[in-house]
Amino acid sequence: MDALQQGFLDADQAMLHDDSLKDELAGTTAVVIIIKDNALYCEVSLHVSHSLLMSSDRMKPRSGDWVVMIDFLQETTNGEQFHPTEIRTSISPSSAVELNTTSALANYATEGNVGDSRAVASVNGSVNVLSLDHKPSNEIEIKRIQAAGGWVEYNRVNGNLALSRALGDFVFKKNEKKKAEEQIVTAFPDVEIRKITYDWEFVIMACDGIWDVMTNEEVVEFVRMRLGTGMDPEDICEDLMTRCLAPDCQMGGLGCDNMTVVLICFLHGKPYEELVSKCNTTGNGDSPFAKY
Repeated sequence: MDALQQGFLDADQAMLHDDSLKDELAGTTAVVIIIKDNALYCEVSLHVSHSLLMSSDRMKPRSGDWVVMIDFLQETTNGEQFHPTEIRTSISPSSAVELNTTSALANYATEGNVGDSRAVASVNGSVNVLSLDHKPSNEIEIKRIQAAGGWVEYNRVNGNLALSRALGDFVFKKNEKKKAEEQIVTAFPDVEIRKITYDWEFVIMACDGIWDVMTNEEVVEFVRMRLGTGMDPEDICEDLMTRCLAPDCQMGGLGCDNMTVVLICFLHGKPYEELVSKCNTTGNGDSPFAKY
C-alpha cells in the first residue's frame, strides 16, 4: 500500500519536472489496479487519454509518459525490477483485457485512485465499488484544503477546481510548509485491497465522463447484459461511451465530457464462453435496465 501511494506522488513529481507539463494549468485524475500474481498493470488517464495494459517482457521504456509509468510501476512493486512485455496501447480511450487466471482465489487486487475516476467490480452481478471519488465537499478533503490555506466555495477548491485530488494542477501545490500529501490539492491516493474470488466477473475503470451520466448499478448491468450476449469486451466499451454521449454537445452538460473506459474480464482459467453463460441472466428482457 505504501509503495502504491508513493508511486502516485513520484508520478506527480515527474510531471512537475517535465518541461512540457510543469506550467500546465490543468491536471488529471487516475485510477490504477494492480493484480501482482498475474502481472496485470492497468492505468487510466495519466496525462493523455490512453490505456496501458501489460503482462510481460518486450516493451522498451521511452520518454515522456512511458518513463513516468515505468517509474511508477517500479515504485509500486517495492523496488523489484519490472520488465513489462506484451504491451498493448490504444489511442482510443476504450480498451479491454481478459485476465485468464487459474489461481484467482490466491490473488488480491490493489486499487489506488486520485480524483473522480472510478473502479467498480461485478461480483456475481452485484456492484462492488473499489474507489472513492475525491470531491471538495467531503469532510476529510475540506480539512486538508483549509489547513493548507485553501477554501471550498460552491463545492470547488478555491471556487475553481471541482475535485480535490489530482496529478498535476500544480498551482494548488505551492505551500512550502506542507508535505505533498498535505497540499490543497494532492496526488496522494486512497488505496483499497480486495481478495479476488471466483465470483468476480469483471471490473470497469472509467473517468467521470461515464459516471456523471450513469450510476454504478446501471454501468454494471449495461456491461453484464452485453457480456451475456457474447459481445466482444472492447465493443462493449465503445457501446458504453456511445450510450453516455450526448446527442448534441453544443450546449454542454452531461454527456459532453471526455470519456475513458477499461473493461477487465476475469476468466479464472476457463473459456470466455463460461463468462458469457454466467452473465446471460438478463436475456428475457425483464431487466429494469433492458432499455440500455
